[in-house]
Amino acid sequence: MPDRLAPTPLCDLLGCRLPIVCAGMGGVARSELVAAVTQAGGFGFLGMVREPLALIEREVAAVRAAGCERFGVHLIPAGTDAALLASQLDLCVDLQVPVVGLLGDVHAPVVERLRGAGATVVHQVGSVRAALAAQRAGAHALIAQGVEAGGHGHGRQPLAELLAEVLALAELPVAAAGGLADGQDVARVLAAGAQAAVLGTAFLAPLESFAHGQHEQHEQRVGATGAGALVRQLAQDAAAHLALLKPPLVEYASPVCYAPEFERQRDAQLADRLNALLEAERAAAWVALEAAQALAPDGPARAPVEALHDDAVRWCGVLLRALQSLDAWPSPRTGGLYEQAAAATGLHERLALLREHQNEVVQALDTLLETLEREELRADLQAMREARQDRLAHLGDSPGHAAAAG
Repeated sequence: MPDRLAPTPLCDLLGCRLPIVCAGMGGVARSELVAAVTQAGGFGFLGMVREPLALIEREVAAVRAAGCERFGVHLIPAGTDAALLASQLDLCVDLQVPVVGLLGDVHAPVVERLRGAGATVVHQVGSVRAALAAQRAGAHALIAQGVEAGGHGHGRQPLAELLAEVLALAELPVAAAGGLADGQDVARVLAAGAQAAVLGTAFLAPLESFAHGQHEQHEQRVGATGAGALVRQLAQDAAAHLALLKPPLVEYASPVCYAPEFERQRDAQLADRLNALLEAERAAAWVALEAAQALAPDGPARAPVEALHDDAVRWCGVLLRALQSLDAWPSPRTGGLYEQAAAATGLHERLALLREHQNEVVQALDTLLETLEREELRADLQAMREARQDRLAHLGDSPGHAAAAG
């Protein structure tokens, strides 16, 4: 059984060995904790939300004095006075902070400022729309934050649901946050496709934590240890659980083992069809989002198009999880609808393409459902078909669509 947790591409981007991240908790994640996590192979964010410039400068210097060159500073643009935020950004640029973590609404100028200065930008998001906005603004990586998260909660969906949807639509490395407390939780999100696990509450207890008040009581209850020991234990436990979640494929060399071979072929064919649907829904999500943004915010045409986008996002997540259950690799491609819509001459033509696309998806689902034997997946795809049929009844028949056509 493996005792090491393998690095991911996000680890390479952040400059750490282990896909374990200490969240930038305000008043808790100071230089001692960040340095200890980093020295153990993880990655740490300094919690510097609304903190004075002198403290940020002092904490950054302390992390570097501990021999750590790769670390992050965590900020919340929407929760910070504009003048202070501007000064914090200037300071991060002047200090050449390697990674800056952002939380909350996406402020494109903030992302552009940091990226232009050479910083790696990691944006924590609570929805697919925010994830896509952060991607377009130029973020290098995302943290999908589920509703289970403590502190500055931004998520409104369960982590498992949000993570699948963000993974299905975003093109950036994605970490997971929200209610993760031990190695089993770390393994679960890594197995689901996250490239790192972000933990907050778990790092309240270590001796290096700068926790106060009720957090100190928590520390006394659980028995404080060093953050380095905690990171190593998390990695070891996660590696063990991953080995159970992702057992090695069994090779059936005997010519009499026809049944397993048949099942693998059947699953491979099913995966191909699910990937085709995933590519189609990914395209629908993008086209519907862009079409909705081109419509009047209060116009009657916008609501059904936004609903179609939300549906497509949901089904992307369902399809991605179905592919993972088959041990199949989800396709990263986007369906041809997106290129067709980009070449369309106007909004009316794009909406017509979207409607035609929905008809094609319904037909593909009908064909797949005729022979599908997996009951749980069958129920999901039947619900998807019904939702698509319902959207077809509204898309194009509303007065708003007629207005868009004119």
